[in-house]
Amino acid sequence: MDSGCARSRSPWPVRSGVLVVGGVPAVGAGGAGGEYGHLPFGDRSVLCLCGARGCWDNEVDGRALARHLGTPPPEDPRAFAYEVLQRAAAGEAEAAAAVREVARALASGIAGLVNAHDPSVVTLGGLAPLIRAAAEEDFDAAYLDGLMSFRRADPIPLRTAIFKKLSTRGDGVHPFRAAVEARDLDAVADLLAEDVVFTSPVAFKPYPGKPITAAILRGVLRVFEDFTYVREIADPGGRDHAVVFTATVNGKLVNGCDFLHLDEDGKIDDFMVMVRPLSGAHALAEAMNAQFDRITREATEAAAHGAT
Repeated sequence: MDSGCARSRSPWPVRSGVLVVGGVPAVGAGGAGGEYGHLPFGDRSVLCLCGARGCWDNEVDGRALARHLGTPPPEDPRAFAYEVLQRAAAGEAEAAAAVREVARALASGIAGLVNAHDPSVVTLGGLAPLIRAAAEEDFDAAYLDGLMSFRRADPIPLRTAIFKKLSTRGDGVHPFRAAVEARDLDAVADLLAEDVVFTSPVAFKPYPGKPITAAILRGVLRVFEDFTYVREIADPGGRDHAVVFTATVNGKLVNGCDFLHLDEDGKIDDFMVMVRPLSGAHALAEAMNAQFDRITREATEAAAHGAT
């Protein structure tokens, strides 16, 4: 899980558990500096694989979720975390309670880093935006409770991490996927090039431009139910990505894939969606047709705002 402080007044961003100063990792005297996941923010009775007790890492991933659920430690903590998040979203009370516990632990630790580093913004990546979105009230309350009192009136904002180069990150989670899963629609729009072309699975004519593409994506997220990304594929050069998803629309199963191409600046300049089966495609076309007046209005307003 990546979580960190970016554009700090210091500036000291955290990236994948590494302290970065002036764009250079601060490795420390022994090469292991910036190990924020191993700060003793957690349960002192829990022994970490690193040999220390109470490591924050053990409170904010699939291992913590397993403990709260009373199940054995998972072989793949990340995959287990996605599974529990999906169960919580489906209404399972035990899974939702476990997610709330992890959200509070994550937010409390982030507050500690804010108190230590005094950043101007905190960026969340990996599983962190998903955990926050799944238990936002608990997360935000724990974050505020952990801040020094003088910070609470104007708390440091928390944002989903967006990288200039939109390649798959070391944790395997694509920034576009992370933004969609967190339902961070502003972050999704920020990843689009101004001249992006969107090719719909249910319309013959492509849609050119960022305003209409962003509006369509917002409409899609309104009509999809049980939306889940399940797989990612990337070419070795990092310019082409495929993100496979499942969802339902009005009770019809949809399997699909987002095909993304990146421009020289790492922005999405070509976005094509394909879906199956035919019954799901028909349900999607019907649902999107009902959205299209709103989509057109939002795109027109966004284009007018961008021109002023």
